[in-house]
Amino acid sequence: PRPDRLPAFEKAVADTLNAAKGVTATHYGNEINNASEAPGWDPRTGNPGPDYFPLTPDYYIASYNRVWFSIRTDVKLGPAPLDPYFGPPFPFLAYTSDNREWWRAILRGIAGADALFLHSKTQSNNHAEIRSADKFTNDPLRWQYLHFRSMEPYLAEVPDRFKNLPVYLTEVNPQRKINGALGWEDSSTLWITECVNYLADWNAKLGNQAITGAVFYRWAHDEWALADRTMLLNRIEGEAQKLGLT
Repeated sequence: PRPDRLPAFEKAVADTLNAAKGVTATHYGNEINNASEAPGWDPRTGNPGPDYFPLTPDYYIASYNRVWFSIRTDVKLGPAPLDPYFGPPFPFLAYTSDNREWWRAILRGIAGADALFLHSKTQSNNHAEIRSADKFTNDPLRWQYLHFRSMEPYLAEVPDRFKNLPVYLTEVNPQRKINGALGWEDSSTLWITECVNYLADWNAKLGNQAITGAVFYRWAHDEWALADRTMLLNRIEGEAQKLGLT
């Protein structure tokens, strides 16, 4: 939130986490580098509203650290996963749109972490994009993979003090269908299997910081809902069974 609402927000977060039970780990905030996630953004116009407040790493870090020191030591907390594909040089940003610079600043500035969280997606439901080496062709994201491997440059930036932390991918999904609409295809079972196989290969490679868990993104009220996609749910359950997770 904006500064005038931030103290109450931080207290509510700390109170919630201190009272929580059965939670493996949680992150504070979500894709805070994307301008559309900032306070006062108007989704109807796709532009800042009259009370828009641009976020910066310093503003976020200070808030994260206050929450960090307000929660029980057994509550597992980590910094916000960033939007790995956000990069347009919008004039209303208060900090660079290069998401790697956000990641670097946050890892330098936070007082501590119990886990790291990343987002990895593909631009379509084509399962071949899971291992694609394609990268962005324009600044400031020429360094970033266009598809699922976007997690790799992030992990390469993790400092020694966080190298042993568990890593969770908390938004794993294809972005668009064949017709250009957002969401999962009903038939994207190969996408799920290839994703799990890629992560297994990543974890098996010596020196890689392991991915502890992956969440296939779904929400009942947007285009990625999975509740009625039986083929996809069965494939997810089947892959979990192969890993001994069910």
